Amino acid sequence: AALQHTVASHIAKRTHRAILFCKSKGLLPQHNPTLVVSGGVASNEYIRQTLKIVTDATGLHLLCPPSKFCTDNGVMIAWNGIERLKQGKGIMSHSEEVNYEPKAPLGLDITSEVKDAAIKIPPLKLRINS
Repeated sequence: AALQHTVASHIAKRTHRAILFCKSKGLLPQHNPTLVVSGGVASNEYIRQTLKIVTDATGLHLLCPPSKFCTDNGVMIAWNGIERLKQGKGIMSHSEEVNYEPKAPLGLDITSEVKDAAIKIPPLKLRINS
């Protein structure tokens, strides 16, 4: 339980910072801003509840597909391949050319901009009744 809470807390804090950054830059719609969470992470009810606390605190709507549809699957991998092709990243034809990448380098990396914003995250009570 402690590990799950630590992981959920980390995801919640990162998501909270991202939402505050997007709000400060006017990147979210004024009407019905929504956080969509899917994939393997969204199949964890504890993480969903933790993110619900964050979206409630920031005025966003949380949208998660039913858990049975929240798995890491071939469609997600194929979609990543399509996005890579659209950016000219190509496909490796020889398996020995495949390298492990801990992060998928798609889109513009604004990590340093978020870091430079030095956003202070207000404390949230992340206690979940399980």
